[in-house]
Amino acid sequence: MKRGDLIVCDRHFAGANLYVEYQKAGFEFITPAHQRLQIERLKRVHDYAEGDCVVAVPLTPKHRRADPSLPVHILVRMLRVTAQVRGQKQVFWLMTSLWDARKYPAQEIKDLYRQRWTVETLIEEQKVWLGSDVLRSKTADGVSKELYARIVAGNLIHWLILKACDKHQSAPKQISVAAATRLISHYSIRMSEAPKKRLNHLYEELLDKIALSVIPSRPNRLEPRLKKRDQKHYSILHTSRLQWRLENTAHA
Repeated sequence: MKRGDLIVCDRHFAGANLYVEYQKAGFEFITPAHQRLQIERLKRVHDYAEGDCVVAVPLTPKHRRADPSLPVHILVRMLRVTAQVRGQKQVFWLMTSLWDARKYPAQEIKDLYRQRWTVETLIEEQKVWLGSDVLRSKTADGVSKELYARIVAGNLIHWLILKACDKHQSAPKQISVAAATRLISHYSIRMSEAPKKRLNHLYEELLDKIALSVIPSRPNRLEPRLKKRDQKHYSILHTSRLQWRLENTAHA
């Protein structure tokens, strides 16, 4: 990243001490308000409109003791947002360093933060559907190769989704990436075993089926963040299997 870049992140990266670090590095930021921040106790410096103002966010004594160079407070623009979160209407606040209300209208900032959810879905695709949550490599170079391979695979999946949507004049965002991944995996095996004269037919058939994998409209859908299946109750292995075998063989 370089000076002048904009960081759009979740509340794990929110906090007055972090805002100071971002500005020292030359970054602009948009984050939700930290869950422990007492909005009603903040001092308002300037009001642009209802639910749009500049406030003084104090830094905690703990952070100032650790770094005496930190200021007593930092000025941050605060925007009130009403949105559907997991099927329920919620009100929350966005904190940003984009103070100029004329140059950065409130609605544009809210829309920009909403687009961040697309990044979350791409991360989910990499972790869940392409298996990046658990990697096999034990070296930094090996991990990088595994991640790059999955990123390439993800780009190919989305490229085929775009081809299918272009053929059938449908919207790419309505296509299930999970279903497309399963179809591509299935057809890749079929195409590897099929004669050359059938490859084009199978490719067109794959595009047709991807275009039919439309996610139904579920406006009030609510998914709990809970595991559906109980995991096996084994202890966690904190060493390598080789080390475990050596230690337990010595004690046997």
